[in-house]
Amino acid sequence: MVTARRLPGIRFEAQPPPLPEVLPRMDIACFVGFAASGPLHLPIVIEDPAQFSAIFGDEVALAWDEAHGERRFAYLSSTVRAFFRNGGRRCWVIRVANEIEASFNLFPLPGLVKVRQVMGETVFSPALARSRSVGSASDNVRVATSLLSRSIRAGLLAFNPAEHSVEIGVRVSSSEALAVGDLLRLTLRAQDALLIVPIDALLPASTAGSPFNRRVLSSRPLLFRLSSPFAPASPVQTGNVLVTHLDGSMNSYTAEYHPGQAIPLQLTLPNTKIPAPGDLIRADFSVERLWLSVRDVQIMPTPPVGNMITVQVIGEGEWLRSASSPALVAADAAGEILSFELAAQHGLDRLTRLSDLGFVPGQPRFWDSLPVDADLYSMMASDQPLPDLWHDAAEPRFPLAGSDYLLKTDFYFPLAVPIIASDFSGALPQTPSALERDGLANFDANLFLDPKLRGFNARSLIEQINFLRYQSGTSFALRGIYTALDLDEVTLIAVPDAVHLGWTLQTNTTSLLPPIKPPTPPTPEPETFIACGLKPVPVPTLTVSAPDATNSFHISWETNSPLALSFILEESNDPDPSRGSVLFTGTATRLDVYGRPAGDYYYRVRAVFEGRLGDWSDSKPVRVGSNNRWVVNAPPTTPLPVLLDVQTALLQFCAARGDLLAVLSMAAHYRENAAVAHVAALTPVGFGQSNALTYGAIYHPWLIIRDESRPDALFTVPPDGTMSGLLALRAAKRGAWIAPANEELRDVVALIPGIAETQWLPLQGAQINLIRQEPHGFVVLNEDTLAAADDRDLRPINVRRLLILLRRLALTQGSTYVFEPNDDTFQRRVQRGFERLMEYMFLRGAFAGDQPGNAFQVVTNTTLNTPLSMEQGRFIVELRVAPSLPMRFLTVRLVQSGEGSTAAEVR
Repeated sequence: MVTARRLPGIRFEAQPPPLPEVLPRMDIACFVGFAASGPLHLPIVIEDPAQFSAIFGDEVALAWDEAHGERRFAYLSSTVRAFFRNGGRRCWVIRVANEIEASFNLFPLPGLVKVRQVMGETVFSPALARSRSVGSASDNVRVATSLLSRSIRAGLLAFNPAEHSVEIGVRVSSSEALAVGDLLRLTLRAQDALLIVPIDALLPASTAGSPFNRRVLSSRPLLFRLSSPFAPASPVQTGNVLVTHLDGSMNSYTAEYHPGQAIPLQLTLPNTKIPAPGDLIRADFSVERLWLSVRDVQIMPTPPVGNMITVQVIGEGEWLRSASSPALVAADAAGEILSFELAAQHGLDRLTRLSDLGFVPGQPRFWDSLPVDADLYSMMASDQPLPDLWHDAAEPRFPLAGSDYLLKTDFYFPLAVPIIASDFSGALPQTPSALERDGLANFDANLFLDPKLRGFNARSLIEQINFLRYQSGTSFALRGIYTALDLDEVTLIAVPDAVHLGWTLQTNTTSLLPPIKPPTPPTPEPETFIACGLKPVPVPTLTVSAPDATNSFHISWETNSPLALSFILEESNDPDPSRGSVLFTGTATRLDVYGRPAGDYYYRVRAVFEGRLGDWSDSKPVRVGSNNRWVVNAPPTTPLPVLLDVQTALLQFCAARGDLLAVLSMAAHYRENAAVAHVAALTPVGFGQSNALTYGAIYHPWLIIRDESRPDALFTVPPDGTMSGLLALRAAKRGAWIAPANEELRDVVALIPGIAETQWLPLQGAQINLIRQEPHGFVVLNEDTLAAADDRDLRPINVRRLLILLRRLALTQGSTYVFEPNDDTFQRRVQRGFERLMEYMFLRGAFAGDQPGNAFQVVTNTTLNTPLSMEQGRFIVELRVAPSLPMRFLTVRLVQSGEGSTAAEVR
């Protein structure tokens, strides 16, 4: 009787443990290429495309392709996604670039100031954070700060300005409430004083009857006034001003201070030296010194004299008390423990925060200890526990890191940090272009290789690496493809970005293209209900001014509509507006953009009324900096030299390791003759080099794919990722000895260039694995390595992969027999162990033959293991196998017999 329904309740099921992996994994790949972010020359394990995007970002823009009228992007991102889409489950990614030329972005932290003692004088400078990795990927990141505080009972016990020391009494509820490295702020209103105190030491209360249970000692206090030293009715004060710009430059001017006004300073200066938001101003007057963090700058209507103009500087700051100020006396005070929150904005829907950050070194959450990618992922790879702050910054990955230079006595304090994060500031402008800051301006083989290892063949490469690492006496770190040397689990490797044509800096280009028209909105369907009297949302008219000498410009928009509208302004570095990010939201109709890095920018705006979004305006372009831009080189008539150098070195590296298969591709413009010429030029020269060709397989043509990350667009990509995913899928499901062919490729919609059917046979003869369109989909119907004519036994990919598996199996299994007694019993045990594994592979179809004796042999006899060999502590096992080969051809014979016909297979 079959029960149609189950009784309600709880049922317990025993989940059996997963079966152990008998054979080493052969489905793990390594991809080397260009990425927008992430550490350089450091392998990172990736389990899914989302993890790749979180670490390495989106596609990195390279150069403008004038022949096709579009921007070229790196192929690493699309390759990794194609690998997972076609069956891959785990891979390693290595980002490469010129680490000497690549640079970090620097971000001013609004209102935060670094304090440093220089020759007995206290010097303030703007606080700058680095991007988490080198490159231009963080150009659109904007940063804001907000102040946090916790009140405690406190009082001033002693203050000695001559020795720069202070002693403070505090009452805290527990020992965890206050720690060395915290920053205290004491407000003494009766004495018109504000004390900023970094805690150097914590001691018990000095007396039993004290209202405080802890004493705070500090040798670096800062003493400010609570009020201005000038009365509101005082005349205009003149002083000397030192402006510390965010880029580290300094300029001196004469300033006017207007007591009682909201705008405290007026400066007369050159029009190229206008302070920007975040700059720090030190103004020395007759009484005391004013420190001001610039929030806004307005140009006065005073007529300029030459290039000199008058500006009003608006900001927030403090008056630093001079040594001649009245001494402080012991008194109760309003005490606060200060911390702050750091917010980074990637767009309207991408806001990440780190809270409860410290100002002083030694504090567990000191903001300046935020890690760069190289430090974070190196520690994660070593399986060391991460500090709490690093753990919070790792997931989701926070885009900022600490500065790279800090003295032991330096600390930070909030000069003008707001209570609520409001003003977001971007990265400091830099002269080099984005491609130069990415470390990709010079496209050559050294991006992927190490000059110290070029020219070494498969026989001597590992010896040279070991010498440089352990015997040269100098520090040597692997870079490029060679960083995969220590990835023991990897068996596939590809370098998709080696196929680029390269790029050249084109000078004095013409102005930007005219405004880009937005797409026509779809016409509502007839059955779509539109409310009567619904007011349409107007489309704003956008205006962008030309950049000035400081790379700053103004954006304004208008609608001439009486409706109460708000607006969304987007900025993009690409003509494709869908790649943009939100720059501004609000009701204002003007935005000042300061100090953009050199490059092309595109802006568009839309209105919002009562929650309804209007259509986008035209996209207005603006070029910041020179009229220079990077353009893709024209295709040469000969094989690409960079591609040949990288692929030859990759084949030698795979042969040197002995357990890697290189998945290769060719340039997209290669037609049939060019593809054959490339393979011919790829042949390594020199003694013992032909064996390296058996460690590589090359695929052509390129694929036009549909990516689920952007379903509205098609992408042209090299076949590296797709074919690596197919190889991984076959190895995981059926075994590495199964031919990776006749498997439908996923999400492929077309091929480029089209290969005529009459050219299939010549390409196959050149051992190019041709991707073809068949009735059931896009497939590869051959599986050849680049083996030379005298290595025909190793021509099938499945044979080379089988031998790689046996090598890895021998290393894994053989290590279990180390330090065993070398006698007859040991020999029989070793032979039985290997025979058991080989029988397991035989049953799964790895070997030819109808029985194990015809398929493989495990030899441990005395011919190999002589008495002399055994005395030397050596034991030799020889594995002899007959690899299974795929059935490539089927002949179907049609026979006419009488009134009918029959069909029969002929093998």
